Amino acid sequence: MEIMVRHDSGTRFRATCNGFTVTAGKGQEGDINQDGMYPGQLFIASLGMCIGAYVVSFCQRHSIQHQGMVVELDYQMADSPSRVKAVQAAIKLPGNVPEKYWKAIVQVADQCYVTQSIKQGMEVKVHLSETPHK
Repeated sequence: MEIMVRHDSGTRFRATCNGFTVTAGKGQEGDINQDGMYPGQLFIASLGMCIGAYVVSFCQRHSIQHQGMVVELDYQMADSPSRVKAVQAAIKLPGNVPEKYWKAIVQVADQCYVTQSIKQGMEVKVHLSETPHK
C-alpha cells in the first residue's frame, strides 16, 4: 500500500491514498483556515477511528445501539525522544449496553490493527531517494 505525503505550505502536508486526502500541520503564517491537526494528533485520531470501527462492527453483529458512538482519547507525551508515552481510550456507546458485552467490547477494541501495530512494534526505515521529485 502506498500513501503519498506532499508539502503544501508552512509546515502543512497533505496525505493521499486511494483518492482520499487528509491534511495535517500549519499553513502559511496568519491564515488559520489553512491549519489542520498536528501529525501527532492525527496519529492518535487514527487510533481512535480504528478502535471505533472494530467496536461498531461488534455492535452490528450483536444488535447493540452504536449510532453516535464516541471514542475519547487522552494521551501523555514523553521527551527524549519526543513521543506519545500513553493513550487512554474511553468508548462511549449510546443507550444501555448489556453488561455481558462489556469485556468483549474492550477485547475487540484492543484488536484494532493500529493498536496492534503499536503494541507489537513497527519497523520504520527512512531513506533519502536518489530520484528528485518533479
